[in-house]
Amino acid sequence: MHHRVFVSLFAFLILALAVAWPPDAPGHAQPKGEDDPLPGEMVNIDIDAPQNQSYRLAIVDFFGHRAHGAEGASILRNDFSLMPGYRVLDGRTIVHDVEGEGLSANPATWGRYQANGVVKGQVSEEAGGKIRMDLRFIHFAQGAAPALSKTYTGTTKDIRGWMHDFGNEMLRIMTGKAGVFGTEITYARRVGPGRKDVFCSGMDGYGEIRLTNGRGIAMLPSFDEGGKHVWFTRLTEMGMFITKSG
Repeated sequence: MHHRVFVSLFAFLILALAVAWPPDAPGHAQPKGEDDPLPGEMVNIDIDAPQNQSYRLAIVDFFGHRAHGAEGASILRNDFSLMPGYRVLDGRTIVHDVEGEGLSANPATWGRYQANGVVKGQVSEEAGGKIRMDLRFIHFAQGAAPALSKTYTGTTKDIRGWMHDFGNEMLRIMTGKAGVFGTEITYARRVGPGRKDVFCSGMDGYGEIRLTNGRGIAMLPSFDEGGKHVWFTRLTEMGMFITKSG
């Protein structure tokens, strides 16, 4: 009797397991595609692509007065070296007779350097201690004729401003919007243990001025609406204060 009960109970358990876990039950089927083979071809990611897509710009030292020409070209090169998406070509790689071309540029010749654009200039001395600077920007996407031509007359103190202006107009041609070269910026910098001061300079770092020279930590500087004063927060042992320069 006990043997028959045991056999019946064992058979019942086997049947229950077979119903609960059928070998080909749809609910336990493996998701389609889970074990699909990997692609046969290797996926390549070109990490140099952003640099290769940069606008390659040649800015050669301007002709005529060598010192002023080199100064102007250097300022403009520095401006565009700060701009993402632009690559200023190394002048040492330009080996053809650049001055022999004058203020024009042959697309085929500059194509050897993969240049997308060229800036050239001529500096001459004027009466009364003034100088004249004739600048050309050849944007090869628009052909060999200069896309931008400007003449500036003034003193050597004006050179930096001229370069910022010319660079801004170049960006207007290439992007539809003028650049921000020549913009003033303000920032805080650590000057010693437990001390930060507020500074102001051009966006290229030129003409830095220290606006604060007190104890504590000066931080979070911001120009006021008129751009004449800088508001900032100063943290001292006596507390936190909001004040302005000037």
